[in-house]
Amino acid sequence: MPERHALLIGVPGCDEDLLGPIPEAVVAADVTRMRDVLVDSDYEVTTLGVSPEPPGGERRIEHSSASWIKAEIKEACRRVPAGGTVLVYFSGHGVNLGGHDYLVPSDARQLSGDDDFDPDTLVPLDPARYLDRSRARLVVFVVDACRDNRESGFGGQALAATRANVAARPAEGAFVLITGCAPGQVCGYDDHGSYFTQTLGDILDKRHRARTVEEIFRHVQERMRRRSQRSEGPGQLPEMSVALSDASLDVPAGLPICSGEQVFEAWQEAIRESPLWQMCREEGGRPAGPASDRSSRVGRGLRTAVA
Repeated sequence: MPERHALLIGVPGCDEDLLGPIPEAVVAADVTRMRDVLVDSDYEVTTLGVSPEPPGGERRIEHSSASWIKAEIKEACRRVPAGGTVLVYFSGHGVNLGGHDYLVPSDARQLSGDDDFDPDTLVPLDPARYLDRSRARLVVFVVDACRDNRESGFGGQALAATRANVAARPAEGAFVLITGCAPGQVCGYDDHGSYFTQTLGDILDKRHRARTVEEIFRHVQERMRRRSQRSEGPGQLPEMSVALSDASLDVPAGLPICSGEQVFEAWQEAIRESPLWQMCREEGGRPAGPASDRSSRVGRGLRTAVA
């Protein structure tokens, strides 16, 4: 049985009009990107809801109701063998109701006479619901949600509970929660998918050197910070929190969750540090864009040449 399992959930919206629907093509792009990079790192992948295109050998479940999502998250956490890794990814909407964070399934319902969802029809972002009997060494929840209601503060409660180490975690492992934006922000997107997932996919790509959760998050957060600085819109900065058992203190920094290569990143680092970049100027004498972006293009060219 594979030691790495991934459950990728894509839910563009629900039948209620409380939240604006996310274009299905955006969610499909997110799920496809995550499927591609995780398969390259030897994950056994199951998709729920919106499916990646084209098919790539993953197990597909078309349903995205609350009952299906909760059952499949629990199954993914239980199915992995002792010492394995589970990654649960969600692209869709998230809300905070009554101080609790929820994912919005396709069958979410509005309370009669109220302006909000019925919490019983949502998916709690609470690891205690899913981690009982899990033998995993590491469980990672990655949530690209909170699309259009920054006032809800989605993610704050779950992040705080995990950071305080009061969230559930595997008996012999660690639980990590990563959100695509901080509470009070929204997760943006374009025709190519969600900004956060595009960035995360680039870092999870096996051609990037990052391998552990801490390394991956550090690189993602830095790239998203630079993106926000260049953008005229509201900022978006991912957050991460970790719950550890005494037996898993070294997991976030020491357990690889993807296959990272070193050679191309070493080339990019050498390019970034070169004084030649300081000589690059746009018209008007301004710096000619981030060296990291240009070196990434050079790195991709090197990969193509080697291939």
